[in-house]
Amino acid sequence: MTLEEADYILTVLKSVDVRHVLEVGGGGGAARLWRDELHPDLLISVNGDEGINEEGIEYVRGRPSHDPLTQEVVRGLLAGRKLDFLFIGGGDTVEVRASCRAYIPRVRRGGIVAMHDIDVCDEERDIRSLWKLLADDDGIITTEFHDATGVGIVWKE
Repeated sequence: MTLEEADYILTVLKSVDVRHVLEVGGGGGAARLWRDELHPDLLISVNGDEGINEEGIEYVRGRPSHDPLTQEVVRGLLAGRKLDFLFIGGGDTVEVRASCRAYIPRVRRGGIVAMHDIDVCDEERDIRSLWKLLADDDGIITTEFHDATGVGIVWKE
């Protein structure tokens, strides 16, 4: 994610009360940014940087983000709370689709979902098509920022 993409997301997030954050597949670097800029009460990073443990970030590693055991651990950390912000950091098409199905329902009404790599469309990854499916859903508001591989943002209704 470029600095411009990160700044765009942070600008949007300033308009929302962000207390519970989940980063999926972002490599962990974005989790540090969310922690330092948003100061959430709970920040979960699924499949973040291996071997790095930063204060203020709950890491869930070792299995794909959509694996039932991973989802169970995330549910336990959330302890009944809804997400205010979900960041899906890209990856292959199957992983991103499965992450969307697993975690978007955990975002509260008025919460935000940001997806990275929305301009990527190649043999292994067709994130653009997944983004279009999500963005074309009735009753939601979306915006996009195109720098490098692109970022899409959805306000969940």
